[in-house]
Amino acid sequence: MLKGYIKCNDIDKLLLSYIHFELTKKEQAKVALHLRNCPVCMEKYTKIQKRKRELKFRMREIEKEIRMQNELSSYMDNEANEDVIFIVEGMLLCDEKYKKELFLYEKLRRYLTASKKIVQQNAPIVYARKITAKIRLREMKLKRIKNFFSRQVLFPRHGFAK
Repeated sequence: MLKGYIKCNDIDKLLLSYIHFELTKKEQAKVALHLRNCPVCMEKYTKIQKRKRELKFRMREIEKEIRMQNELSSYMDNEANEDVIFIVEGMLLCDEKYKKELFLYEKLRRYLTASKKIVQQNAPIVYARKITAKIRLREMKLKRIKNFFSRQVLFPRHGFAK
């Protein structure tokens, strides 16, 4: 066994720290030596590195999508400055994602506008229905109260009235 050689069990614990450059130079050298000589650990290291690259790529894609959505949102709401307007209009000419997002924003805007009009038109009707329902409920309660008292007069508690 080589002097200062690390076992596979120890590598499992150190591998992430090695990948993130959190080890001392001496520890890094020992891990690197082990990885060169152990195909099993090297395969683990390769898989982790590949996954790290995939995650970084996906994060960049997500950041681009968020930026695009923010730019389009400010553009649609007429809140964009000249730079954003220039970027959005340029991207609309060449990027299908921008075109699709803009189409979805426009569709959502039309839907919300139509929904708002429907709510505004129906609001007085709904309000009138609520008031009518409350009036009916009060009338029913009054009838119950009248019936209760009329039964009390006709049929007092301690016997029936004749």
